[in-house]
Amino acid sequence: MKSLLVFVCLALLPGINFAQESEESEELGNLAQSMLVVGKMTGNCGILHLQIQFQENTKLEGGAKFITRFWTAEAARLGMSLEEFGKQCNEVVDKYDAWFEAFE
Repeated sequence: MKSLLVFVCLALLPGINFAQESEESEELGNLAQSMLVVGKMTGNCGILHLQIQFQENTKLEGGAKFITRFWTAEAARLGMSLEEFGKQCNEVVDKYDAWFEAFE
């Protein structure tokens, strides 16, 4: 049901005239952008979490070093340190969970 609601909301966005300088359309646009960014970042954080779990379970030689190097480079590409990336993961996952619950 929540997927349908999100789909309908996003499907209606192209019909909105964002050229209007109304506060309402600007807020809706900002919300849609925020939802997309949070969704994408939450996906990244989920992949990081799964990689860490996989490494803990399999203990592949050099695996931890690879994960650290990969995600340090990804964080740098986004303009932050690995620690900042981890902190942002906590924040976006909380926001994603709140939105997910709101659309249930």
